[in-house]
Amino acid sequence: MTTKTFTWERGPFDTCWKCGEKEAFGILSVGGDRVVKRCTKCRHSHAETLPDLDKKVIYLDQFAFSELHKVRSGTRRPDKWSDFWAQVDDLLTRAVLLQQAVLPHSDIHHKETIVSPFAGALRDTQEAIGGDIEFVSTNDIQLSQIEEFARAFFAGDDPRVTFDVDDVLEGDRNSWLPDMRITVGMDWSSFVPDTRKGRDETHASVASLIEGWRKAGDGFDEVLEREFGAYLASRQDALRHSMKRFEQGLAENDLFALAEFSHGFVQREIELVRRHARKAGVVEDRLTGATTEFWNWNGNREQPFAKISAYLFASLAAQFKGGRSKMPTPGLLNDINAISAYAPYVDAMLVDNECAELLRHGRCLKELSYKARIFSLSSATAFIDYLRSVVDLTPVNVGREASQLYGIG
Repeated sequence: MTTKTFTWERGPFDTCWKCGEKEAFGILSVGGDRVVKRCTKCRHSHAETLPDLDKKVIYLDQFAFSELHKVRSGTRRPDKWSDFWAQVDDLLTRAVLLQQAVLPHSDIHHKETIVSPFAGALRDTQEAIGGDIEFVSTNDIQLSQIEEFARAFFAGDDPRVTFDVDDVLEGDRNSWLPDMRITVGMDWSSFVPDTRKGRDETHASVASLIEGWRKAGDGFDEVLEREFGAYLASRQDALRHSMKRFEQGLAENDLFALAEFSHGFVQREIELVRRHARKAGVVEDRLTGATTEFWNWNGNREQPFAKISAYLFASLAAQFKGGRSKMPTPGLLNDINAISAYAPYVDAMLVDNECAELLRHGRCLKELSYKARIFSLSSATAFIDYLRSVVDLTPVNVGREASQLYGIG
C-alpha cells in the first residue's frame, strides 16, 4: 500500500511552471486578496491576486446562531422549522464560501453566549460561520453618533452621520476567507453569574417600566415623548449610579468597579462632549454647564441609535395599551440595542418575531429610516429567497475561484 507524503499544499494540483512536475503545483494559503500556490517538489511559489469583493453584511440574532449550531452539531430536535433551518444553514454556508456575505458576531452575541449551557461550542459556531469579522460594540456605535451630534451642537451646524458598514466592523469585510482557522478555547464560566444577574435585573426593570405604562394608560405617543425627553435625566441617573459604584469600589478595593467608572459609557460620553466643547472655546469652569446644555438639546432626537430605540419602546407600549399581556423575553433589551445599532448599516437582519413586530408599527414604518431588510420566522420564506438571491448573484469569476479554493460543489 502506497502512503501519500504529507504536504502543506493542497489540491487542485497543476503542473509546476518551473520544474514541470505534474500534479505538484497546489494551493498553499488563501487570505486577503490573494492565493499563494507552491510546488510540492521544487518549492517554487507564486501569488495570484483574487477578484475584488463586495460582501453583504447580515446580522443574525442569537436565536438564529443557536439554531444553526444545533443543526451543525446534530442536536436539533425535528419540528416544523427543521427544513427551514437546514436550508438557511446550506444557503449561508454557500454565501459565505462564495465570498458573498459575512455574518459578524457582536457584543450582544457575546453576552447571550456566556449564559448558554453550551457556551464554548456556540461561540465556536459563531466564529466558524462569521469568520474573523466582528461588529464594533453597540456602545461604540452609539458613542460615535453622540460625538458627531456634540460636534455639530458646539460648531453650530448640522450633524453629518454616515452609514458606511465598514465603519462598524472589526476586520476587512472584503478579504477572501483564509483556508485555515485557529481557535483558542476560553472558559467564560466565571462571567456567568454577573452576566445572568445583570440580565435578570434588566428584565425586571423593563417589566417595571411596562407596569408603569399600564397604570398611566400610556401608548405610543406618550412613551415616545418620554423616551426623547429623558435624554438628560438618563445621563444624570447613569452618572449617579456610576459614582455610587465608584465609591463602593473604593471602599471595597474593587479594582473592576474603579476601572468601570473611568471607562464606563457615561464617563466616555462626558469626555467626548467636553472635548468638542473645548474646541468651540468653552472654558473649563463652564464645561459642566455646556455638557448639560448639549444633553438638553432637542437635536439629539435625531441620533439614529437613540431614535430607533425610542420608537421600539413606543411600539412596545402601543402593544400593551392595545391589550398585550405577555411580558417580553429576557433578551428584549439586547435585541433593541442590536437593531438600534446595526440596522442603519447592515444589509439584512434576522431577528425574532417580537422585535420584527415592533418594527411593523405604522409610525415605525413611516418615520424610521434604516438600510437593513428585516426578516424573522414570520417572513421565513422571504429570508430563504433573499439568501438564494445573494448566492445566485455571485459574479462568475468570483464563483469560479471560490469553487476551487474552498471546494464548493
